[in-house]
Amino acid sequence: MKKYTFFVLSFWSFLFPLIGLAQGLGKSPYSYFGVGDIQDGSFAANQQMANAGVSYSNGLGVNGLNPALVARNKYTTYEVGAHGMYKKISEGGTYQRDFGASINYLALAFPISKKISTSLQYIPYTIVDYENNDYRFIPNTTTYAHYTYKGTGGLNKVAWSNGIQVGKNLHLGLETSYIFGAIDRESISRLTLNDGQDYEITLLDRTNHGDFRFKLGTAWRQKISTDLFLTIGGTYDMKSQFSATRNRVLTTKVGGQILGLNPADTIAKKIEGNIVVPGGYRLGLTLDMPFKFAITADYGVQQWSKYRNVEGFTGELRDSKVFAIGAEYLPNFNALKGFLKITTYRIGFNQTQTQYIVNGLGINDRSFSAGVGFPLGSNRVSMANLGVAVGTRGVNGPIKEDYVKFTLGFSLLDNWFQKYKLD
Repeated sequence: MKKYTFFVLSFWSFLFPLIGLAQGLGKSPYSYFGVGDIQDGSFAANQQMANAGVSYSNGLGVNGLNPALVARNKYTTYEVGAHGMYKKISEGGTYQRDFGASINYLALAFPISKKISTSLQYIPYTIVDYENNDYRFIPNTTTYAHYTYKGTGGLNKVAWSNGIQVGKNLHLGLETSYIFGAIDRESISRLTLNDGQDYEITLLDRTNHGDFRFKLGTAWRQKISTDLFLTIGGTYDMKSQFSATRNRVLTTKVGGQILGLNPADTIAKKIEGNIVVPGGYRLGLTLDMPFKFAITADYGVQQWSKYRNVEGFTGELRDSKVFAIGAEYLPNFNALKGFLKITTYRIGFNQTQTQYIVNGLGINDRSFSAGVGFPLGSNRVSMANLGVAVGTRGVNGPIKEDYVKFTLGFSLLDNWFQKYKLD
């Protein structure tokens, strides 16, 4: 097991600097709204099943969707993953292509007792990455103004999840997370006059966020035949108020030189307040035969219509809704020969009503996903997961994003904290 741990850690020590050059998942105009694109917290195996799995865990990987199912992790489990996305963004008759990659998650789970397990996780919570350009002619002149709107940053999530098994069938869990990060939004107005000089005004708007968020989870796992189980699971994200500090800085340049004695004039400094991140729920149903197959489906709602920014505005968002269904199949866990027989195959479909509204039109997202899990080592419980999702966001909206998303994750199991006894 140690050689595989060394391989994965070496791989990531090489990959981290490269990923750091391309944070995010490529530019998206929709990340302008609210606090950006929300990441649901699913890990590679669930992403291969279209992010479904609030009711499913086989105990070999960490479930990032439902803290109650952490209780099924009876071994020390280390999870690490990355994702990348290729996009074609089109509006009217114009389009652009983009690509981005970032760290997807880091997680460590281990048992505290026979029925209690805990997990520490790092997950990007939101991603903001957009750039829009607009050209407008000044009335009664042949001169035009160039307007650029940029956004970068996002929020990060550090979570502590605890799951407990109550009796034979019931699992309960609590996730306590700290959300933090900064979002930068920049507006640039550039004008070229007959004197040959550029006149430029830049407004930089930065908001820093930080506060706690809580998620409750539950799952009921019932044996319905000799080898078949039915699991019902659900989570509830509690409404949160994140403390926020907003700074706005205005800079004027002529011919590339900053005007005035100071580098910048602060027009609004330290506007302190709170943003309201609404609550939501997710329900799931799973039918599975351990180490053979599983079919799982999720439905979730988050009330983004109740979102408020630091100044109390809604951001013109609506409630988001997600439906996801996925399946996995393992031909023969005990096969002595044939690598394909001990490889796990996964597929899924996801239909999401996003929180975004543009020009009065609601933006929806539809995707299909697939992937495989390759066993690492002779114990066959550690795994490398490689997946892909193909989808479209904004099919009927003014801006359409066709994308291909790639995921790569490693799940490593060991007995780091087990106590051994000699008979």
